[in-house]
Amino acid sequence: KGVVLVYEMEECPFCERFHRSVASQVSVQDYYRRHFVVLRMDIRGDATIAGFDGKEVRESEFAARSRVRATPTTVFHALDGREVARFSGLPKDAAEFVALGRFVAEGHYQAGSFAEYKRKAAR
Repeated sequence: KGVVLVYEMEECPFCERFHRSVASQVSVQDYYRRHFVVLRMDIRGDATIAGFDGKEVRESEFAARSRVRATPTTVFHALDGREVARFSGLPKDAAEFVALGRFVAEGHYQAGSFAEYKRKAAR
């Protein structure tokens, strides 16, 4: 369905907790592998990557251009590179992160925010 970029940085306690308590869960890994290509991005990284436009750029520059300042930040992109959803911070738990994936994969982002989606799903 798209590309998920998880922005993080070394020594970020929230990133550590995200990977330990959310991203490591089988339910999260299974869902995201089925629906997305997931890449980790270091907001201070010097590695050269190809952006969605095909041009080479350092990870840190890519993060800055994407307006990512806090970590972790999860950004969902359509296959054409267009950003379709963003979640800044630590999800409450694995279930919320899978719900976020569903919100994007099922196209609910086109009708409203993730907060609205969660409220409707809770009813």
